[in-house]
Amino acid sequence: MAFSLFGCNKKEKVNNLTFQQYVASGNYNKTKNQLSYGIHPNNIINDGVTPIMTASVNDQVEIIELLFKYKADLNTQSLKGWTAILYASENGNLKSLKKLTELGADINLTLKGGENAVIQACFRNHPECAKFLIHSGAKIGIPTEIGLTELIVASDLGNLEIVKMLFNKFDNVNSKNKYGETALIRASLRGHKEVVEFLLSKGADKNIKDQSEKKAIDWANENGHIEIKRILTE
Repeated sequence: MAFSLFGCNKKEKVNNLTFQQYVASGNYNKTKNQLSYGIHPNNIINDGVTPIMTASVNDQVEIIELLFKYKADLNTQSLKGWTAILYASENGNLKSLKKLTELGADINLTLKGGENAVIQACFRNHPECAKFLIHSGAKIGIPTEIGLTELIVASDLGNLEIVKMLFNKFDNVNSKNKYGETALIRASLRGHKEVVEFLLSKGADKNIKDQSEKKAIDWANENGHIEIKRILTE
């Protein structure tokens, strides 16, 4: 067997997992080398996770640009429906989110259950990502399989700024999830006074009952939110 005087072949391709580890750590040179050696820019690991998704999870903007130059698909979805945009939104990676959008990624693709990037950003409490998506024209107000809307999720978290932004895009303030809960019920349960006041000012129905036959005031009372209980009795 012949051996090189200079050691092993430096142009050897690594496996998909090792390549995506380079991507995750932001190792630009090793990532670029592997792409130049012919590794596929859309290779997958873990039920369909692509390098562009891995870069988005880890906020590796330069790697995103590099992968795109090598024809990485920005909109590939994993088995559960994850995309680079969805991962960036869930992890609060605004730089990656902006770069992906700039490169033409679809901000409206959803998980299998219908959760979009705005819902992911709201659910994980990443308001800057949610605001960017809304300003970028994300579709708002399409309920998920369990009836979640962005307004319900944002109200549950108590982010008044996002609630106001969403209301301007989607004014069905009394929309219910599969458990019969409205944005007002979730805000009352969590104790978000300012959100409760805003929703009431926009016509939220405080008499709606969820599947457990409880209204917003019942949840406020049960959780000791006295001020909200007072507001709901006015």
